[in-house]
Formats: sequence, structure tokens, C-alpha cells
Amino acid sequence: MKIDLLSFTAKGEELARRIEESFTAQPPRLSNGAPRLTISLARCNEPLSLSEWTTQMFDQSDALVFVGAAGIAVRAIAPHLKSKVTDPAVVVVDERGSFAVPILSGHLGGANDLARAIGERIGATPVITTATDVNNVFAIDEWTRKQGLVIRNTERIKHISASLLAGETVRVATEYPIDGPVPKGVEVEGLSRTLEGELKPLVQKPDILITNRRDASKLYPEALLAVPRNVVLGAGCKRNVLPVSFELLLTQVLGELDLLEEAIDAVGSIDIKKDEPGLLAFCTVHDWQLITFSAARLREAEGEFTASFFVRNVTGVDNVCERSAKVLSGGELIKEKTTGNGVTLAAAERPTRLHWVEGPELI
Repeated sequence: MKIDLLSFTAKGEELARRIEESFTAQPPRLSNGAPRLTISLARCNEPLSLSEWTTQMFDQSDALVFVGAAGIAVRAIAPHLKSKVTDPAVVVVDERGSFAVPILSGHLGGANDLARAIGERIGATPVITTATDVNNVFAIDEWTRKQGLVIRNTERIKHISASLLAGETVRVATEYPIDGPVPKGVEVEGLSRTLEGELKPLVQKPDILITNRRDASKLYPEALLAVPRNVVLGAGCKRNVLPVSFELLLTQVLGELDLLEEAIDAVGSIDIKKDEPGLLAFCTVHDWQLITFSAARLREAEGEFTASFFVRNVTGVDNVCERSAKVLSGGELIKEKTTGNGVTLAAAERPTRLHWVEGPELI
């Protein structure tokens, strides 16, 4: 998670540094799937102006913290606002450190929790105004972020929140176990399948679906769809393969697995492919991290794999894609080696358990 702080005066700069030092000394817990924490400090007009700094940081930061007046922050971010799905968290802290006010992306971006974390460290009062928080109602957008779930149809969030605020019950259908006490106003039913893998219809239509499969979303198109990022790809390829070769094979794999693309979290391969242009471009387009392993590490993978003497002679291990997926996921293969146009792909699913309660500080 990347947090960028901007101050305007010497007093504000001192407080910003105090916030940075406190986060470094006592790092907050990060939501499932969030990268490691990095923090930067800047002071207005040294050298960037308010407009220049905001323009530069708005699209590349996960959170902006303005140490100063809320009005200044509002005017600065206003030209850049796009969507609650993509906008960063924005928090304003007054120069005395009395209040920490989330003003943008309170739930999906984590601004509410960031304000709470800042308040805990500097003694500021977090000023939370989102309706679900002030009414102590379950917030689906905040919960999914903390669980590392991707909401595919974010327009449904307001309908779920409105139902809960009105005292109505929302029904959750999930393919994964969820530990902990179920929130007030929520009913849970497990999604089950036949031996052939076909989805069994539910007695009542769900309001929220938690699945990585396409068939459930087709069966219940009006439900909010939350997708766990619990699948990894293992990849191998010939030298100088074009990115389109990966894309074509990905389409085939997703179709055969009936898998939603949002479920994919990362790509694994052998370390001799860490600078392969086509593979890097493929990962960049999808915003997937490429994680590579040595041949020795891949040989340690347990299980039965599709062996190739040619691959072993070239790489030192009999299979790259399946072994990479197995090692990276820590789970089981759900798709064995699939080949096309000089590319091989395999897929594995991480063991997945969710939890209703994750503690007060998780940004």
C-alpha cells in the first residue's frame, strides 16, 4: 500500500513526519492482497505546487493524506475524481492533530480505516461519516476489500447498504467457508455442486454471491458478485513469444474452467523467464505480479506433473507451468498444462477461508 502525505507549513510538516514515523514503527495490518506499505512525505511548493503534487500522486497512490484544511484538499482532488472503484483513499488531518477526516473512498479505498489508524497513533479523533459506520451496520464494500475480494458489479453496493440500513435481511451465497459470527442482517447459505461440477440452484435468490466461477453469476445476475483472488497461473513459453499468444491461451483456459478473470492474482514461472518481454507485457496488461522460481525450487513441488524431456533439457526441470502454479499457490492444480502458440499455462487455486470479523485496524 502506497501512502503519500502532503503538508503546507512547518507545523504541518512536523505532524506529517510524526505520522510517517509512527507507521514505520508500528505498521498497520494490511488488507488481504495489499502489497507492502510504503510512505512518502512532501511539502507544498517544495518543489511541486498543490495542483502538481495532486495530479502526480492521485493515480499512483493508494492513499493521500493532506495535513491542513479540508477545503484545500477538496479543491485539490476535485478535478481528478473518477470512480469510487478507482479513486484513492483521501484523509485530511488538521495541523494540531486533533482530527483525522476521511473525505474520499472510505470503504473501498480504506480511508475510514486509515483515519482510525492515524488517530490511534497520534491521538486524533477519526471523523467517520459513512452511513453504515455511524449506524453500526455491516458494510459489504469495506468487508470485501479486507478479505481481498473484487466486487465485479459495484453499482450493487448501494442497494445492499440501503437494505441493511432499512433493517432488511441480505442473503449471502458462498462457495467458501466464512469463520466468525455472522453480521446482523446477514443470512448465509453455501453454494454446492453436483459430482459433475454443476451448480445446484438455491431455494432463494441471493443478494451477494462469493464465487470465482462464471456459472453462478449467470444464474443470479442481479446479485452483487464478490470474487476471491485465489487462483494463480503457471506460465512457460518459448523465447520472444508475443503477448497475444498468452492472451489467446488465457481465453481458452478461462473458458474451460468457467473461471472469472478477476479470480487470478499472480503468475508464476521459472527464473530464466523473469525478463521475457512477452510474458512481462502479458502480466503488466492484467496488473498481475510475475513471481519466478529456480529450477531447484520447482523440482521440490509435490505431486504428479506433465513431464517433458525437452523442457527438462532446456530449463533443468521437467515442467514449468504446473510446478510454478503449484508452488505459488500452495494449493491444488485446477488446470493442467495447456499448450498453444509457443505458450503453456496451468492454474492452481489457493486454499480459501474468509472471516466475518477482521479487527478494528486493517487498511
